[in-house]
Amino acid sequence: MNVSRFPRLAAACRPVIVVVFIAALSRPAVAADASLAGTVVDQLGAAVSAAKVTLMEEGRRAADTISNERGEFTFDGLSEGRYHVEVTAIGFEPRTSDPVFVGTRGQATVQVGLQVGGVTQHVVVTAAAAELPQSQIGASVTVIDAALLDALGNIDLLESLRTVPGTDVVQTGARGGLTSLFVRGGASNFTKVLIDGVPANDIGGAFDFSDVTTTAVERVEVLRGSNSVLYGSDAMTGVDDIRSTSSIDDVQRGLISTGTATSWRATKSMPLTPTRSKASVAAAASAPAPADSRSLTPPDGSAAVMRLPQ
Repeated sequence: MNVSRFPRLAAACRPVIVVVFIAALSRPAVAADASLAGTVVDQLGAAVSAAKVTLMEEGRRAADTISNERGEFTFDGLSEGRYHVEVTAIGFEPRTSDPVFVGTRGQATVQVGLQVGGVTQHVVVTAAAAELPQSQIGASVTVIDAALLDALGNIDLLESLRTVPGTDVVQTGARGGLTSLFVRGGASNFTKVLIDGVPANDIGGAFDFSDVTTTAVERVEVLRGSNSVLYGSDAMTGVDDIRSTSSIDDVQRGLISTGTATSWRATKSMPLTPTRSKASVAAAASAPAPADSRSLTPPDGSAAVMRLPQ
């Protein structure tokens, strides 16, 4: 075979290769017209409506939707790839489906079965001398934890206390007025108020809730019923135990609100450090904003988010 034919053969094939390469580049991309449909059901196969369905692709969130009254959901306009869905619904445990491959065209289907969630049970300390689960105590105790406080979104703790059954929160006048808590029809001074286990009632048993904010509150336990054996004669109708944040790694929190007539309000909570006590440090102030004010500097030297009058 003549070797000199190879250069001529390569030169003859070069235009063909260029044409094929250009055709490959100019070919239109495949449209993302595939879809993923599915249903959300419970343990008995009944449809679960209003479930939040999140579509995940390679560990990142691709889309969100809500299941309809028949438990159905659909994600349209998907490209080829491997997906899975994460489903959450009230009263059920979160569930992640197995990976599902979606082709370039057509529709893939998936069914997600949810398990009924467990019953949430808090450990309380106000009803007995030791920490006990709510199922092991005979007293009526309501726990308002940090998750519920965040969900309610209230600035003042008194608004969260209004959700406790068997209690009445009465505020005289507008916001900032004297606020009292009445448990099971008893007088306001019949309720023992504890802040991190320390009695906070005034002489005579009264306590003003108007200046207590949710900024540094981690949980609140409200015991409805007398417990004078543990807390003295002040606890004739109930006990209100307020616990502040106490985590060393907790971030600093702050709140500033303003009103009419140059009035203002500011709160700040700081995390626990080895130089502080076991309870979080919280500072609060509410007064007309003066023209001359100074900054509040925490013990660790960090800048505060409020200004206090001199």
